[in-house]
Amino acid sequence: MMTPEEAKVVAYLRTHSSASVAEVARACLPGPSREWVNRILANLDWLGYITVYPGKDGNPAAMQITDAGLARFGGRLPSPLR
Repeated sequence: MMTPEEAKVVAYLRTHSSASVAEVARACLPGPSREWVNRILANLDWLGYITVYPGKDGNPAAMQITDAGLARFGGRLPSPLR
């Protein structure tokens, strides 16, 4: 079971596919500390629903929803090439 915060992040990424951590924090997680945001993202990354990309300082900087995240939460999967 996902936390409400995790569900908000995945819902946001279903429509945006990728975003910066700052953008997601503003849109989905107003108020929590950076540490809490990083924990939410780390958990979603560990579950395989998103991929988190580190910045130059090693902290999460950007993220992208994975095919597994899209499939699990009803997003659009890219159509296969024919």
